Amino acid sequence: MAVQSGEGTLIVGGKVVGGKTTAPNEIRGSSIEGGVSKKMAAGDIFHIPGNTPHQVMVAAGKQITYFVIKVTE
Repeated sequence: MAVQSGEGTLIVGGKVVGGKTTAPNEIRGSSIEGGVSKKMAAGDIFHIPGNTPHQVMVAAGKQITYFVIKVTE
């Protein structure tokens, strides 16, 4: 994940709350419980290992633009 502009918080790890499979190898839920929070800003790059829960949070009135490169086998 690479942040192009803006700011937010990335939550990584923990457990997906209310997770449901939405597509092959894709689980979505309402939140993450027990993850680690990391501040995100323009220019930051994050590596998120496969099968690791993650969520991007953006404060009210703020924006963030980022892109993801997902590598599959």
